[in-house]
Amino acid sequence: MNAYGRIRVFRESNTFPRERRYTMRAIARIDQLRQRCDAAGWTPTELSRHMGMSQSAISRVLRGQAQPGEKFIAAALVTFGADFTDLFEIDPAEEVPA
Repeated sequence: MNAYGRIRVFRESNTFPRERRYTMRAIARIDQLRQRCDAAGWTPTELSRHMGMSQSAISRVLRGQAQPGEKFIAAALVTFGADFTDLFEIDPAEEVPA
């Protein structure tokens, strides 16, 4: 998987590898995000400042009303110094060819 949430699968052929891309949806582990905010003593407003995102975008993800996008995922991982699997998981039902 590369940094943009896509897995690259190569098939062997006589000429050159043919790339197939799969798009997967990341699901935020809201309990983990909230727990880390609480541990840092941050409100959603303070979290939005640390992540460089709007408060409404942060709130929608924390309330479960929106799925995290690439920017949210990258900002959360950098802000909390966490691994992807600490804060997010992949929805296997959403793996579809792009």
